[in-house]
Amino acid sequence: KRIIQQKAGITITSWRNHMYMHGPYTEELLVKNGIEVCCDNVKRDSVNPSKHSSGLYNLPLNIIPDHEHLYHAERTPEWVENWQRRYDWKDDYGSESYYFEQWFEIFKQGILEREKAGITSQILIHPITIYLAAGQEGLHKIADFLAKFESEFVTDYVRDYQAKKQSLSQNLTQTNLS
Repeated sequence: KRIIQQKAGITITSWRNHMYMHGPYTEELLVKNGIEVCCDNVKRDSVNPSKHSSGLYNLPLNIIPDHEHLYHAERTPEWVENWQRRYDWKDDYGSESYYFEQWFEIFKQGILEREKAGITSQILIHPITIYLAAGQEGLHKIADFLAKFESEFVTDYVRDYQAKKQSLSQNLTQTNLS
């Protein structure tokens, strides 16, 4: 956080642990260090952030992640098959991996379905993963597709969610008092 503050001139309040890893004290340590929201889970049906007892919000990814579901670099079909057999790995999108075009169609469809339903898409994209899977063309396809939509920083999204929730709560209280 200190290095980001020094180099970029911004204070970060959102976080994602590498590989979604958590220990028994992760949430408490993040809150203690000024982190307000963490994006360390994959939940296909996620609509809103959830609040941990520590006060930390978690905003799960609700669009198919790239790294775990896209063939790239060493993640060949054979490698993925061995990984699945060895670890019985899967997330909310299953255990399958795809070549770029098929993954990109699933990715786009998920965003379009949520957009139509008025649900915010929470995505994770690793530019190097896309580049290794589909080169510069893949990066351009994703950028061109995502350029059609509004975007928001995770921390801002959670603050907007908190404000809406508080406003709704106040309105219900006022209605009950009337």
